[in-house]
Amino acid sequence: MPRLFTGLEVPSSVRLMLSLKQSGLADVRWIDPSDFHITLRFIGDVDHQQANDIFDALSQRDWAQPHINVGETKCFGGTRPTALYAQIQPDHTLLNLSATQEQLMQRLGLAPDSRRFTPHITIGRCKNASADSIARYLSQNGAALPDQHYRPARFALYSARKSRGGGPYKIEQTWPLISQ
Repeated sequence: MPRLFTGLEVPSSVRLMLSLKQSGLADVRWIDPSDFHITLRFIGDVDHQQANDIFDALSQRDWAQPHINVGETKCFGGTRPTALYAQIQPDHTLLNLSATQEQLMQRLGLAPDSRRFTPHITIGRCKNASADSIARYLSQNGAALPDQHYRPARFALYSARKSRGGGPYKIEQTWPLISQ
């Protein structure tokens, strides 16, 4: 059974800038820059028939091209840090892209995603990092990347190995995003 999700690729210039933030914390597992992406809809483990149905559903419509603006570095988890990420500024088209895919997946019988869509690029997973060490890191590395905005040309259906939060990720199929 493949583990699937839809997402947006991150251009090499943004990957490079984000990779420069990946140091200074011992209790963080840094994500390989080649695996940076913006998840649109986590799908999970599905059988091959469901994977084919997902592919067909994603193929039967046109998808609008969002504006991606990479913001500051933040942390999920508060006092119990779980992940460091680059925030993506909300964009109506991006939010609609995710919401439409959520609706499609539910129509296919998949359970609703339990997490609210928060567009971001994960750069590291916190193992046992303390909230204090994360706060120090963010005070030095939290600033937004200068002029890191782009318009993706496509979105992808990714597969991942069975694990909790890990690549490597493989692009199974892509669909164009249309400028409006």
